Parts: sequence; C-alpha cells; structure tokens
Amino acid sequence: MVRIILFICILPFTLNANIADPWWNSTWHYRAELNINSAVANQTGKIDIDFAALGLPSALDENSIRIVKSDGATVLTMQEFTDNIYNNSTDGLNNNRGEVKFIIEDSGTVKYYIYYDTVSNGIKTALPNTRTINGNFEHSTGTTPTNWTRGQANIGTNQPNNEVHPIGGEGTIVSVTDTGGTNQTRNSNNIAHTGSSFHIHGFRDRQESGNSAEQTWIEKTFTVPSSSPGNMTYWLRVQGWDAVAYDNIRVMINGTIINQNSLNISNAAITVNTTSYGESSSYLTYADSGWTQASLNLSLYAGQTITVRIMHQTATDNGWKFWQQIDDMEWSIKGLNLGTQETLPNMSVAKSSCVISDPVNTTTNPKRIPGATIRYAFQVSNIGFVNGNNVIVDDTLNANFDYNTIRNLQIQNGTCDCLGVTSASNNPAPGTANGVHPIKLNFGTVAGGSVATPTRECGYFEVDIK
Repeated sequence: MVRIILFICILPFTLNANIADPWWNSTWHYRAELNINSAVANQTGKIDIDFAALGLPSALDENSIRIVKSDGATVLTMQEFTDNIYNNSTDGLNNNRGEVKFIIEDSGTVKYYIYYDTVSNGIKTALPNTRTINGNFEHSTGTTPTNWTRGQANIGTNQPNNEVHPIGGEGTIVSVTDTGGTNQTRNSNNIAHTGSSFHIHGFRDRQESGNSAEQTWIEKTFTVPSSSPGNMTYWLRVQGWDAVAYDNIRVMINGTIINQNSLNISNAAITVNTTSYGESSSYLTYADSGWTQASLNLSLYAGQTITVRIMHQTATDNGWKFWQQIDDMEWSIKGLNLGTQETLPNMSVAKSSCVISDPVNTTTNPKRIPGATIRYAFQVSNIGFVNGNNVIVDDTLNANFDYNTIRNLQIQNGTCDCLGVTSASNNPAPGTANGVHPIKLNFGTVAGGSVATPTRECGYFEVDIK
C-alpha cells in the first residue's frame, strides 16, 4: 500500500508546525488563512481582499468563495462576497477584488480559511443566496431584500414603496412629482451609498392614501455577541416634501421604539427627537439629506437575539411625498488578519521495483526468488506551480519480505533509475531507518513545477524476499 501525506504551505516552517489543517475540497485550488484574535461568536467578520494581489494567476470565480473552519469540513453558515464593494466604496465589477463578510461562529483565537478558485479551473456552484447577510442589499432577489422582512400597516388604496432599488433601467436620477401636495417635480438622487443597490420605503412612486398613520417597515433579526457587542450602523438618506412633525422614521428593537438620539445622526438636514427622525425643512419644501450614517451602541443587547425595525410613518393626508433610502447595515464588526495564498500542490507518486541480486544468479539476470534483494523506487512528481512541503511516502510490505533487511533508504533528485542508482542511506528524519517497518520516505520539499516540466524526486529502499 502506498500513501502520500502532504502538509501544504507556501512558506518554510518547522516540523512541529507542519501539521497543516486539512484541505476542505480538492477541486478548490487556493486558500488563505483568516486569523481572528479574541473572537466572539456572532460577531461580523469583514475583510477586503484583492485576490490578484494575493497571487491568483487569472480571473476569480466569484461563485467559489467559501469561508471554512480549520477542521477542513465545516463551511460557515452565513457568508458573502460582494464584488462591487471594496474598502467601503463602490468598486468595479469583475476586477478580482471585493468585500468578504461572514458571521463568526466561534470564540477565542479562531482560524478560518477562505477558499477560492479561478474561472479556468471550472466555475463552482454558488452558495444559496439565503446564506448571505445582505446588509448592503446587493444580494437581493430582484426587488426582494433577501434575509430581511418587510411589512406595512394602515395602508390605503395606494401602495407604498418598500423594495430594493434601483430597478433595472431606473437610472441614477428619478423624476418625482408631489401630485397630492405641492405639485412640484424634482429630480431625486437614486444612487446607492455603496455598490448598486439600496432599499427604499415610504411614498415616492405613489401618493399616500390619506389613511391614519400609514406605516411601511423593513426589519432584520440577528444575534448580538455576548461580549464586545460593538455597534450597529446603517446609512440613510431622507428625501421628500414632508416635515418630521408629519412624516417620519422610527427605529424599534424587539417591538419597542428606542430613543432616536441614540442613533447619533449628525446632519443639519435631519431633525432627530426621542421618538423619530425626519426632514428638517418645512412640509412645503423638497429636501434631500444626502447619505448619513446612523450608529447604535449594542451594549444593552449583548447576548440577545434582536429584531431591528426601521419604520416609515405618515400623517393623515395624501400629499407631501416622503421616503427614505437605506444601505450598508452592519453590526459588531471584527477585524481580521489575512495570511498568504496557499495552493493545493498537484502531486502524484508512481511505484516501481527491480531485482538487484538473488542467491543463485547473483547480479546476472537475477530472479524474484527467496533470498533475492528487491529495490523499490517511488517517483514523486509535482506539476503544481508551488512547492509541496513535508512530503512523506509510506509503504507497507506484505509478510513475504524480511523486514529486518530493509536498508539503503534514500532520496535522490530527478527521475527514478531503479537499476542505476547507487546504494546509500540518506533518508532524513522523520523518515524511517534501516530495519524499520512500515517504511516512511521523507522527501521534504518538492519544488513546484508545471505540466510541461514537472519537478521529480525519487525515493528508494531495498529489502530481501524471505
């Protein structure tokens, strides 16, 4: 039986550190280590990654992104890669970089891996969209905000906005007419804070219906870390004609309206009071607050699962349109350290043997008879472009051999030459010595090669037939 044990790492490392974490899936060719110091379960891991800068040789397969625990088996439940957001800004598509987010599932010093691959190695099946965090709405299904909940109450004939935008073909500027109030028409900004999508709720595309306290809302449920809860943040943009005294926005947690001053909204175009926030201008004046960040300290909710509702509420009228855009909600962000790119070496082993001598014919045309000496050769080839480190080949002989005669274990560079090699002993630790069974040949590092010019090394040993 021949077994190859590969401990994979790009950089040299000591023997004791060479018990590499198992490779999650051999059809994925690349990974990088994610180290998280003092992690707390339910934190949000966030990191911007330039895969080309890591060493990826060609176009990234965006479907291939996976965050996997170091056990090599467990893929984290909630995770996402957003191609058009990088460094908290809108970024180009298909440029081999983007933002990675996931929900941390462990505490303490945590090591995860991000696995990825190139398009040229075959496009992988993407994780279901329902496993995304989708705080930036980029992972929504059409206008439906995946992994959010929408609702409304007291709605009259005219349905409010409560969907992801921009809808295809809508454009960066939308013309809005306040038909029920001022009859003014304004060009409204329709650009996301980052990326290409945001959520909008309130009344923009249709007029209110005059019902009492028409409400639209969107809400998200998540678990706050038990320690280091951090902050929840989101970006908002208030637009429309109505003042805060009539149409406004309210943030609720687990069904209770929080003190809106706790959101730390700082924008002269927005009025904030204890129960709501909204436009500072009069209800006859169109206003656009521009993108503004809200930030809520989550310490009061440490260890709890909470539902955050952001709700738009109107006055009893059917004029003075008013709405809010929402984007980039995130919470309990945890910094990460990204390791170097590791590549699964593409290695193989071929076993052959030859008869060196026998008791009857000596070295002239020897035969495989009792007492004959057999030399085994193990040719290891690396056609991957990176090194395979700490390559070990184990071999187990059957009972027809005299284990005590195992000798001349050696490693040589180049292609195997069973009859031409000179007998020697240079099998470095932790390879086995003469007379030790099973046999372990230690090849150490087998340098990277290519399909056209593979790197080859050969290991030999001799043993006598009983």
